[in-house]
Amino acid sequence: MIGTNLANSSDTSKFLPDGVNPRPGGYAMRPTNRLFLFALIILFLCTTVPTVFAVEPTAVDFTNAFSATCDDPPMSYNGAITSPTQVPPQVDYYAVDLVAGQFFTIDVDAEKIESPLDSILHVFDAAGNLVAVSDESLNVPAADPASSAPGMDISPDPYLEMTVDVDRTYYLAISAETPGAGADTGSYTLLLKCSSQPPASEFTWPVVVGDLLGATGSDTGSLINITPENAESSLPFPLGTGKIADIEYQYSTHTLLVAIDDNPGSIIAIDPDSGAQGQTFNLLPETGTVVPTVVALEAAENELYGVQVDSSSEQYSLVLVTFDDTALTATLTPVFSFGKQQVRTLAYHQSERVMYAASGTDLIKIDLASPPVGTQEPVKLTDLSFEIASMDFSHEDVLYVVDVVRNLYVVTELTTGEVMLINPISVTGKVTGLTFVVGEPPGVEPIKTICSSTLTSPMTASTETANRRLSKFKRKNHLRRAIGLFKFQAAAGENIIIRLTPEVIVPAEAGEKSTLSTREQLWPRWRGKGRVFLGVRDSIPGVDLRVRKKDTLPMDLRVMNLPADGSYYIMVIRPLFRLHKADYCLTLESDDPESQAWQTLQVAWPRDESTVTP
Repeated sequence: MIGTNLANSSDTSKFLPDGVNPRPGGYAMRPTNRLFLFALIILFLCTTVPTVFAVEPTAVDFTNAFSATCDDPPMSYNGAITSPTQVPPQVDYYAVDLVAGQFFTIDVDAEKIESPLDSILHVFDAAGNLVAVSDESLNVPAADPASSAPGMDISPDPYLEMTVDVDRTYYLAISAETPGAGADTGSYTLLLKCSSQPPASEFTWPVVVGDLLGATGSDTGSLINITPENAESSLPFPLGTGKIADIEYQYSTHTLLVAIDDNPGSIIAIDPDSGAQGQTFNLLPETGTVVPTVVALEAAENELYGVQVDSSSEQYSLVLVTFDDTALTATLTPVFSFGKQQVRTLAYHQSERVMYAASGTDLIKIDLASPPVGTQEPVKLTDLSFEIASMDFSHEDVLYVVDVVRNLYVVTELTTGEVMLINPISVTGKVTGLTFVVGEPPGVEPIKTICSSTLTSPMTASTETANRRLSKFKRKNHLRRAIGLFKFQAAAGENIIIRLTPEVIVPAEAGEKSTLSTREQLWPRWRGKGRVFLGVRDSIPGVDLRVRKKDTLPMDLRVMNLPADGSYYIMVIRPLFRLHKADYCLTLESDDPESQAWQTLQVAWPRDESTVTP
């Protein structure tokens, strides 16, 4: 990646190879003697020409240049180099009008679209002066096709970033890097992005629940805050940690963890409230002497997982990461091997309690709870043109994905891989990490329901043994009015709602079992008024709680401010002398998710057949 200021570009010699001098109106090769010229011709014939511009641009070239526009999101233009050996070699020119205050990004893609072209980009001003040149993104391990993409630090394709201080027209020249040397023909895509320079700083601490954080591919390491609804992002906040491979917010420790892509690698703890850097843990392999690289981090419950890459064997593995606060080391314990399948990011589905890994545009589902750990059939994300760079689940278990060209997607259907494009993320460079700041895990609703279809007939309960209160209840109501008796534990001061609704058996399709529905408010016609008695009584010495209600179904009974800790009974009684039996469902709901009331609700009489083994 090259950054330059277009207003201070009079010294262009730094972009030119030895023996090439800039001059107004362009530049040309000026050998100092005939021997040098002869050697240069021989080099050209042997197809080892140095990386220089193919031919000096002319006014005609600029006049015939294709008019291009840059914008945010980027504008895209398609082209092809088809005649690199013509004299002079083919050069495609694009004219772009820029205004002061713009941040200009130029992306040339060939490798990513599977084109054989090895291209080079030159930028000239209107006077023909060379302003900048790029033949590839810098600091790139070129043999990493999984990460190859425009605007990244891992691409041999040209990429430039520039700051514009004055209004001016600039000319972009795209040609084969070495005409006649192979890899000199093919199509390309030109992406032009212009955006206003952002203010000095927008990233604010503390980060809060619901924030979506991204890490950029800068050498110093930085964070952005992304709005999931529209992909807008803040100005990167520099962490000064070094190049970030991934980030992860770990709820159990309230810590933002940053994996550093270095040799040796490390994991740095960041305070999510202040952004202050905490402890740095050096990576240690479980065995051996080779220190692997961690390219992904993901918290699952109280554990931390990662993806390690062994540089010697090129093997990718899912590992369990454990920290030693005393030695400041992080130990990686292998859990599952992906082999040579490149996995760059992880995401944990909290409800399903499974881990998802991304390889290319595929999602690999990993069940951690059922040893031995294995994978299911991968799901390919549809309508995803580029490989996945990072991903994470939101608090509601919605998966968000960023591809290698910074497009943000939401996965609308995990089983089929359907995705919906939100927008490109407005940041320069690759997004190397993605994490949601989550709060409490989605709580279980403090509700429990028991339906009468699971209970035995009241007649079979007459021979059961029970305590005195239960026996008295049965003797009094046996075969007359009793439908059911339920028991639960509760705390003093608790508020509960008891709901009685009809249970309707839905006829089954051929070959299937019947299913139950508690939603339809149907109730068989009773002889008489058809009202039901619903009451709550305590079983606590010295306490005499009696709350009751008589009504038709559905009905609610609210019991506020229970008087003491202990056991309580719920009585369901049908009208006197109404022998027609109807199925019902009883639901207990508490105002406290931690309450024992809904958790301990059970059938006292008749017994619950759903818990009885035949």
